[in-house]
Amino acid sequence: MISPCYNLRATAIMENWIDLVLAPKFFFSFQRLVGNWGYPVAGAMKGKKAIMSMTYGGNWFSIQTWFQNIPFRRIKAGVLKLGGMKTSYIRFYEVLPGMTQEKFNMHMQKVRKLVRNL
Repeated sequence: MISPCYNLRATAIMENWIDLVLAPKFFFSFQRLVGNWGYPVAGAMKGKKAIMSMTYGGNWFSIQTWFQNIPFRRIKAGVLKLGGMKTSYIRFYEVLPGMTQEKFNMHMQKVRKLVRNL
């Protein structure tokens, strides 16, 4: 999954994809306990690896310090764990058009390292 982070949200396209594809009865189901109460049970993607990449326009310090509800955390805890998936994550900070070549090369090194370790 790859998405920019706008206004501390994943894009509408990414959120819609999650709702349509990572849906109950395929991605996870619920084990009923009483009435409508139950707990999630991982489905077809259990044990698979999810690779997420999100870009943030600000620097890492401000994002990590002030915005604890960033989309990655919500998607990982609220969606991927339901399906029993393992998660790898690459964060890209300061990716606005003014990014230097040095910063771009640093980000690409992270991507190469992740891909080599798959």
